[in-house]
Amino acid sequence: MRIPHLSDTHIDHAGAPNASLRGMLTDVRHLAGLSAVVVSGDLADSGAPEE
Repeated sequence: MRIPHLSDTHIDHAGAPNASLRGMLTDVRHLAGLSAVVVSGDLADSGAPEE
């Protein structure tokens, strides 16, 4: 069982807010044999509604 863990992405609303997370998920998508992906920690930078 392979489960990558992405932590503390700190998405912010400046520029392209989802670009870094989308990049990480694109990279993870190409890994073979994954059972799941865990995303935890501080998902948003400041908790603003835009994030």
